[in-house]
Amino acid sequence: MDISSINKRFTDFRQSYRNKPYERQKDSLEVQLSSFLFSLVPSKKLSAATAEDIVKFLISKDSAGKRKLHLPSCSRKICDCPKRLAAGTVDSYIGKLRSIFNKLGRVGMSNPLSHPTIKEYLKFVREEQAQQPLRSRPAVPLFYDKFVCLITYLRGRIAEGSGLSPLNKYFLVRDITFFVFDFYTDDRASDLGRLQADHVFRLKDREDFLLNFTFGKTIRTSLSRPFALLRVPNVPVCPVFWLNYYIATCKAPRRVSF
Repeated sequence: MDISSINKRFTDFRQSYRNKPYERQKDSLEVQLSSFLFSLVPSKKLSAATAEDIVKFLISKDSAGKRKLHLPSCSRKICDCPKRLAAGTVDSYIGKLRSIFNKLGRVGMSNPLSHPTIKEYLKFVREEQAQQPLRSRPAVPLFYDKFVCLITYLRGRIAEGSGLSPLNKYFLVRDITFFVFDFYTDDRASDLGRLQADHVFRLKDREDFLLNFTFGKTIRTSLSRPFALLRVPNVPVCPVFWLNYYIATCKAPRRVSF
């Protein structure tokens, strides 16, 4: 039996495992949490951490957050509105912390990340960010000319019928519609990703649309944020044009043309 070869193979395995980005991130987070617990009065070790300690640690991480929580009166140009960790980042941290405590032997209900307080905090963060006010006018695009050129080019690809399969044509129309929507909805890409068909309504004039952004999978009045999509003169980036075209593509992908 070649013990040295076995040991070398085992060492390679351990190094490969520890060098994975996820494992490095977990190690770094564990060091940060240990430092945070040590700074408490009285200081604590990881083995004694509670759900309340974890929530306070996550709150302390807000100092490195990039998601601004704008006040309704904020102009969003230059402001001192507080910054927070994005809800997705908080969720990711919770997953890594749960894994850290599992590794320490604190599994099941003994794991502080299994406490209802953690779930309640994540819900609080999501709702806080979901209720951010929308501006009543479309956002000013950064590279408007280039954006128009890109959409015009992609529209041309569809119009040419250059060997695109119905499935690829659908993907292209879907993505363009998403880009144009994101362009006009004030950087609400995460909300658009959760938008469902029953959250989209035609206005009474049958020309424009209303999007009812909501938090979660169901419409809850207290958490809905309606946004009107209106026609604009520049057809290549008109959200109403692209939504109508997307609907037509879904109904008859082989027969739709400009």
